[in-house]
Amino acid sequence: MHNIASPTDAWFGWPTAPKLEALRDEWLKAPDMATQKAIAEKIQLQAFHDVPALPVGLYYQPVAYRNNLTDMLKGLILFTNVRRM
Repeated sequence: MHNIASPTDAWFGWPTAPKLEALRDEWLKAPDMATQKAIAEKIQLQAFHDVPALPVGLYYQPVAYRNNLTDMLKGLILFTNVRRM
């Protein structure tokens, strides 16, 4: 299996986390849900040691919709396909 958290295989900036990768491989090969759950708990604990990602902020787009607009697309606010009722 391709090791995405290896500094030689991954895109620059990706973490080096060999224990997390080994646990991920174990989880994928687990024979049942109970085993997957036990491995998932180990993955969560290991993630606190390795800290593979650290969010540095969130962005919220405030929006308001008029009740006479239809066909608003969900997700990123793009005013295409919008029309008055």
